[in-house]
Amino acid sequence: MPLDPAPRHFHRLLLLHEQPTLAGVSGILITTLGLLVLLQPDLLSTELKIKAVVLRKGVVYGIIGAILFSFSFPLDKITISKPSGLVLAAGMSTAVGLTTLLYSLVTSSGQRANPHLLIKEKTLIFLIITIFAGTVLVSQALLYAPVANAASVKRLWSLWAVILGGKFLHESHIKEKIIATVIMALGIFLLSV
Repeated sequence: MPLDPAPRHFHRLLLLHEQPTLAGVSGILITTLGLLVLLQPDLLSTELKIKAVVLRKGVVYGIIGAILFSFSFPLDKITISKPSGLVLAAGMSTAVGLTTLLYSLVTSSGQRANPHLLIKEKTLIFLIITIFAGTVLVSQALLYAPVANAASVKRLWSLWAVILGGKFLHESHIKEKIIATVIMALGIFLLSV
């Protein structure tokens, strides 16, 4: 979610004593502008006001999740830089997975199942492998780069989410959403300068 750079910069300053740059702050603003452009197709097609779109349950959960997730990068960098960093990271991933499973089991009655989106065994294996590889590579990036750079590059997932959402989920306004992610990529570039 593009709104997490601001809290992440605060956490970098507080926990890692890294100083945000003017380009980094500009990157945050441009990335946030990209989020507004990303929401714009909904605003144009349904004539909703920005407040109505931002207050949608999915957007609110996404913003709260992004703010909470912003804690992870500085803390991940602290964890990964320890001698047993990979073991700690594996333990944290396992704990998060088990906690998520427990939450899903407890709250499954409220979730809607879409029979067209059921995951097949091969797809699940591919998903596990790609998430594992992504986690290992992000951990390595945190070892060799400032938190803002590693986290910013990881946020390029938005572009792939839009493209794959259009391809597999048949979501609408893909061209406009790609333009929005390009704007966010410009913000990411500024964050990395």
